[in-house]
Amino acid sequence: MMARMQSAGTLSETDEALEEARLWLRKHPGDDRVAAAMQRLEERDERLRDPEAAAGWRGVAAAGVLFSVAAVAIFGALYALTGRWTVSIFVGGVVGLEITWWSREIVMAYAEGRRRNRDGER
Repeated sequence: MMARMQSAGTLSETDEALEEARLWLRKHPGDDRVAAAMQRLEERDERLRDPEAAAGWRGVAAAGVLFSVAAVAIFGALYALTGRWTVSIFVGGVVGLEITWWSREIVMAYAEGRRRNRDGER
């Protein structure tokens, strides 16, 4: 049972392992090893159910890079057209944030789709 709890990687596997651990703990309430493993498994289950966590640091890094590129590109274009750096920085930052937010939504939808495919959901 411990090996099954440690190797659970999908939502259905974690659900099954959690149910098995709950049944075990009802019969053996003093088993601290199983209780600790169950707590770790519950935390993993929570991360699997959270699409933002599924995106992970790669999503954060991608959003940061995208913001930087978008803001610099927009700043450069506006500065070349207007010659006013203050307006260019402001508009570049605002539009860069909007592009980053939009890309974050795409990353979140992609992560949710991957989770559903992995777990056999539709």
